[in-house]
Amino acid sequence: MDKAASESSDLGYLHDNFQDISTEIDAGSGVVLSAFVGVKDESDRKVVAGMAGCSLMGVDEAAHGKLMFFAGADGIADAGNATTRIYEDGHVEMGSGIFSGYSRVQFKRLTDEGTDYNSTTNEYTLDRNFNLIIDGARFGEYIIRLNLPSSAEYTGSVVNIYDSPIRTRSSPSLLLAADDPESGIISTLRKDNYGLGYLPVARIVTFGGVLQLLSVPSPYSNQKCMWHVTYQMMSDFRIYE
Repeated sequence: MDKAASESSDLGYLHDNFQDISTEIDAGSGVVLSAFVGVKDESDRKVVAGMAGCSLMGVDEAAHGKLMFFAGADGIADAGNATTRIYEDGHVEMGSGIFSGYSRVQFKRLTDEGTDYNSTTNEYTLDRNFNLIIDGARFGEYIIRLNLPSSAEYTGSVVNIYDSPIRTRSSPSLLLAADDPESGIISTLRKDNYGLGYLPVARIVTFGGVLQLLSVPSPYSNQKCMWHVTYQMMSDFRIYE
């Protein structure tokens, strides 16, 4: 590696990043174990794809953990911008894709990992679970509050919510909240008095049916997003004030 690093600046980066990591052979099955495996391009210089089990310099791990697989990079130093990226928590980013069969999303409940819960305020906040089933077995509670994030990093996200249309005495209503003044929820519930369009509201209460929202850039701040209701067939759907 020392010799290769002296001949190529790209491999020099590789040398600096993994100089203290060992490679070993698993005696049980003969598998080669290494913290990094790279694939070079035809120039025999650039590492354009790879598998990593360790941190890569220049990759932000705060959101999804380590970058485990990457392909379509200009070099290992640019792995964080590769066309295809798969992260430690299963998060996937790809430039494009073709499915020969069908795709399916998995519904989660509010109590499943991936939805933040604040035990002090008794409020949920969307995090990674964007296809939710609202559990209607919370006896004694009349409203479940679900906060919609306002950060621009969620722009382009689609949220699908399903609540059983069969109303029972213990089924609470769902309160969707986007209290940030530079964010909000856009629907047909509030229209501008001058006929110029629809105005955002901070909170909507609903129950029973199917609801879909799409996050779009906020017109008030390039650091925020706004939630548009793209489909709703709910038993109740109104502004909560």
